[in-house]
Amino acid sequence: MNPTLLEEGAAFEELTRARRPTTNGTEERERYDVIVIGGGQAGLSVGHHLARLGVSFVILEAHPRVGDAWRTRWDSLR
Repeated sequence: MNPTLLEEGAAFEELTRARRPTTNGTEERERYDVIVIGGGQAGLSVGHHLARLGVSFVILEAHPRVGDAWRTRWDSLR
């Protein structure tokens, strides 16, 4: 299997020890480098890593709140 550019690290250089983003990611734009589908654990993790790489992204979630799919699936989270 061929690795992707992101897996190889060739697409974006990680901004470790650099200034962290100062926004909460809610700015609206016409174009994004990445669109993340789903605001669950995996989608939020991807968003975190994209922010560290300085990549513009948006997370699209079908439910009103992030993680709502978990609340509907597990009784203990209701």
